[in-house]
Amino acid sequence: MHTTIVQNNTMLVPPMAHSHEVIGAFELPVSARIHALRPHMHIRAKTGSATVVYPDGKRNILLHIPNWDDSWQNYYIMSAPVSVPKGAFLEYVATYDNSPANPLNPDPTKPVAWGQQIWEEMHSVYMTWTEINDKNKNDTAPIQIPVNKAFTTGVLTLNK
Repeated sequence: MHTTIVQNNTMLVPPMAHSHEVIGAFELPVSARIHALRPHMHIRAKTGSATVVYPDGKRNILLHIPNWDDSWQNYYIMSAPVSVPKGAFLEYVATYDNSPANPLNPDPTKPVAWGQQIWEEMHSVYMTWTEINDKNKNDTAPIQIPVNKAFTTGVLTLNK
């Protein structure tokens, strides 16, 4: 089991930007199964989407959060693992509101860089995945993590 943080820690949201897009990506070094995702951003975040981009260019959205809320960050467990080939990417795209229209924004006149403090911003999604090998090639069951209402929403069902 691996947890990889897909992030863009060079992000910079310009002052007064109402909808600034930031992208981060991770190339899977082996054929793998994605089991869960946990996005993390701060108070200027608006939306977040995690998408598998396959080597042939096809795309599969695994998670889309249309209205980010910093006080409600969840761990989304796939109802069935998503198999991806070596060379596929997990792409994480998020938008940020650094304008006066964002009531949580402490100062829309200043650019916002990546940082761990709440007045800074983050662009991360934690991806839980396993390498596909001869021992687990037929294992398509979801990971078994006890549901804890403080940290998860349970199981995410994907439209296939």
